[in-house]
Amino acid sequence: MVGLMLRIRRARSDDGPGIHAAHAAAILVTCRSHYAAEEVAVWAERLTPASYAEDVVQRDVFVAEDGARILGFGVLDANDREVRAVYVHPDAGRRGMGRALLHVLETTARLRGPGRLHLDSSLNAVPFYLAAGWARERATTHTLAPGRDIACVVMTKTLAELPVVVREETPADADAIRAVNEAAFGRAGEGVLVDRLRHAGALGLSLLAVLDGAVAGHLALSPVTIDGACGAPLGLGPMAVLPAYQGNGIGSRLVEEGLARARERGHGAVVVLGHPEFYPRFGFVPASRFGLRYDDRVPDEVFMAAELVPGALASASGFVRYRPEFDAVSE
Repeated sequence: MVGLMLRIRRARSDDGPGIHAAHAAAILVTCRSHYAAEEVAVWAERLTPASYAEDVVQRDVFVAEDGARILGFGVLDANDREVRAVYVHPDAGRRGMGRALLHVLETTARLRGPGRLHLDSSLNAVPFYLAAGWARERATTHTLAPGRDIACVVMTKTLAELPVVVREETPADADAIRAVNEAAFGRAGEGVLVDRLRHAGALGLSLLAVLDGAVAGHLALSPVTIDGACGAPLGLGPMAVLPAYQGNGIGSRLVEEGLARARERGHGAVVVLGHPEFYPRFGFVPASRFGLRYDDRVPDEVFMAAELVPGALASASGFVRYRPEFDAVSE
């Protein structure tokens, strides 16, 4: 497989068949070097596409894909501090996919707090985990079926806490910002939009969320025009978090920091077009309460506004007008 374009994201409920295909192939091919053929067969045959439904709902499950094909997956039980699985389809072996999946699992665990992780490694995978800094603890067994156990190795790794550092962009960050937006939205439009706003001098705020020195999230705020509003209102967006790290509070940190810094700089209000189950926790309410509209085709609950200064929107009304750079972003 040449030219692998790796993307890691959280698993969805419909990923069972793809995860199963990668898992079964990995067992049948990569595990046969350390286990008997009969053991490998029983191991793979007990799995079905439905085997992963509980993990997807209750645990942190990530898939690695090339295009639409799932070629690997990893499972973290954050409550038990256990890495439950890292498997890569043999078609994608030795290309860093397993290491990338393990890094996402470890990073997710660190975002939840410091401590020691553990796992039961298959015998063939022990060198992989040792190379990633895990320690061998003791031998154990894993039950495949009644009366059918296979040898495994308990391994552990102590992880430090991982702070989310929020800072403003620098000129050197443009490529990383573009990459984060493209990964989050699955298209180039939002990254290009940020570039155009920057070129026009219209980025009121451009904040990065950084993990271990790497950009994991981005938030832009730019000027909007609202008749009757006080205090130079801003529009929030786009906001992007790498798919692998969504659901860990990174977006919330960006919004909190963005609103706080906008308030410090004298901006009176912020509007956003976004998820109505997410933004109200930061003080956003339907913009219609202030007599504001974005587009008559947009549902009332998804266009929201928040006053950073009480009364900033008291005399506001009418349509909110974004910068012309937004016109080029496809729906």
